[in-house]
Amino acid sequence: MVGKKDTVPPIKLIFSSVDVYLLQASRIRYSDVPQAVKDYITANYSSFEVCPAAEKYILADSSVQYVAYMRLDKVHKWIRLQADGTLVCSH
Repeated sequence: MVGKKDTVPPIKLIFSSVDVYLLQASRIRYSDVPQAVKDYITANYSSFEVCPAAEKYILADSSVQYVAYMRLDKVHKWIRLQADGTLVCSH
């Protein structure tokens, strides 16, 4: 993690097991994710409560993806989407 203490949220730099740079991740508010991401979540996870925190990934190829966290009762889920709202993966 890179960042100054008590000033800006830290940025995570993610590398593969063979030291290849993969992406940087930073915390953002869910309200700041693109509308296409919100639309996908509303259409596919309408019964889930979305956490106000999210993450923005900037990949090595400069593409941008977003991670949203949500829950439904005791089920916790996170999904990763491209900026255009295309699902990348979910856990």
